[in-house]
Amino acid sequence: MSEIINIACVDLDGVLYVYKKHSGVTDFSRSPNPEALKLLIMLKNEGWKITIYSSRLNGTWDTPYEEIRLKVIDWLEKHSVPYDDIARPEEGKRFATVYIDDRSVWFPTNKINEGTAEEIYDKIKEVSSGYDPHDTTLVMKKMGMISKTSEFLTKVDNDD
Repeated sequence: MSEIINIACVDLDGVLYVYKKHSGVTDFSRSPNPEALKLLIMLKNEGWKITIYSSRLNGTWDTPYEEIRLKVIDWLEKHSVPYDDIARPEEGKRFATVYIDDRSVWFPTNKINEGTAEEIYDKIKEVSSGYDPHDTTLVMKKMGMISKTSEFLTKVDNDD
């Protein structure tokens, strides 16, 4: 029997790299979110494979893909962020055990009575009201994802 390998697909912006205002696709001037970094270290120590993905790499920017990819790698390595690979946009959605993303809503298809379509719709409406796609802290606050990272996010708010 083959060994099961757990894979975490982790979004770069809004999870590892948190900012309030978008400052350009090649900007990597901030340190990683300390709680996200801690989580990845914990997962890596348990043998998880970590794939980084980012809309920065989707080819819709004026900056060439390879230039952005190299900046992502430099930033990850500068801050000792554990990772195994970086998803390429042409690959489509990667297989993973979990997806860690600041803009996701969990739809419990394999669980009974853990959320109706109406409850999920209400959460989406709540999160998207006043939506600014460049303010990741707003989305995280509305999703109730602020806990130990609140001090870090307060610093992000004050830095902008």
